[in-house]
Amino acid sequence: MRSFVKGSERELLGGSYAPITTAFVVVRGPEGTMLLYNRYRKLWELPGGMIEPGESPRQCAVRECLEESGQTLADVRFVGLCELLFAKNARRERDEIAYAALYSAALPAPAPFAPNHEQAAMRWWRPGEELQDACAESLSMIALAPPHEAATKGEMAVRLCVIGCGGIARTAHLPALRDASAEGLCVLAACCDVDESRAQAFREAGGFAAAYADFRAMLAAEKPDGCLVLTPFAFTPAIASAVLRQGVPALIEKPPAETLAACAPLVEAARHTGSQVAFNRRHMPLTRAMADGMRGAAVEHIDYTMYRVARWEPFHTTAIHGIDVVSYLAGSPYREARLFYDAPSGYQRGAVNMHIHARMQNGASARLSFIVGSGLVHERFLITGGGRTVEGAVPVWNGADTPGRVRMWEGGALVREVAGDNLPMHVSNGFLHQLHVFLDSLRTGAFHHGVQTALQSVDIAEALARRADVYAP
Repeated sequence: MRSFVKGSERELLGGSYAPITTAFVVVRGPEGTMLLYNRYRKLWELPGGMIEPGESPRQCAVRECLEESGQTLADVRFVGLCELLFAKNARRERDEIAYAALYSAALPAPAPFAPNHEQAAMRWWRPGEELQDACAESLSMIALAPPHEAATKGEMAVRLCVIGCGGIARTAHLPALRDASAEGLCVLAACCDVDESRAQAFREAGGFAAAYADFRAMLAAEKPDGCLVLTPFAFTPAIASAVLRQGVPALIEKPPAETLAACAPLVEAARHTGSQVAFNRRHMPLTRAMADGMRGAAVEHIDYTMYRVARWEPFHTTAIHGIDVVSYLAGSPYREARLFYDAPSGYQRGAVNMHIHARMQNGASARLSFIVGSGLVHERFLITGGGRTVEGAVPVWNGADTPGRVRMWEGGALVREVAGDNLPMHVSNGFLHQLHVFLDSLRTGAFHHGVQTALQSVDIAEALARRADVYAP
């Protein structure tokens, strides 16, 4: 197994991970985890197999378990996707990557097993027991699937509150929250907005238990495990730092502040409480596919373009998305950059296009362009390194490149293509995966996208705002 991808079934199976060719299920009973002895491979394995035409991965897992073991599964839960590498052989001209959908199920009263043409025996295995002829990938999958009861108890304990019920909260975060709640991953405790009628409308739309006009009163009454701060950036530092100082971890809409100096209270408050900045580009399925396409190759150069239509307002607070995602894909902070500006005829209210020519700390170079008066909405990438180039067009805000695609090239030949699917915007634009990462962080206590990781992006965006010519940390 090369890697494991965790997320919701809806997001991953309808996203950029392809091909998904097999499905497996970790079945736990009173005596341990089910393993079947395959007559042909002569290995103890999990039940599972190839997905048939017209069959979903979930249906495949249930069918294979019934055919191979005689066990009928009811409460089947999605765990994630396992990335598998099939080496070049007589049937394959090159190494191939495919994904397996992994599920888990509880079986309190197993039925008797009858040997069949494929499986010679069934046993119940517990970790730590000696087991000869075990399939290594099956044992890895077992380790990835949490026990049913423990997962349910831990997931349902996560109570969330939301501060700020405006546009970005309604269009992007609310659908993700509804999905996560429907999956049993969180409880929507309360929402808050200074406009009480807007908070009430948000509560009704999302199924929150309560609505407030005062976030401090909400936190005191609800005692949430985590809080989403989705306020305009002018108010975010004060509100988010107050949330963090109360010991409540926060998912903070970008930018966390407009200037580096304004980030200071957030940085201090986040020293002792977990935080995550909502840079959703990091979590888009196709962005993750681009990172996957460059795995094993050192990034040497990135070209990135962001095009928008008639965006005459100060654009640096949107450009920060591109600044962040380039650093994320390069795997390195910026070392230095030159900044350029142009204002074509017809631009209004002092708006300018912005360009960044950068060198990263790991030696990679990058060119970023933000064109605010174009005829379309798009964001595109070219990432090169080690003789490999990955090109990506992401479906940002259902723009011109929707549903998007990622292609990987080597030696002038196309070696892999990932086509985007017509997913709901909150899934294709990364908001659902972003929320899943936050929920996982709340459970584990490990936050990897915190305020500290956003500071350089804020600093460069601030340099764009004041029309600086050079950026040097």
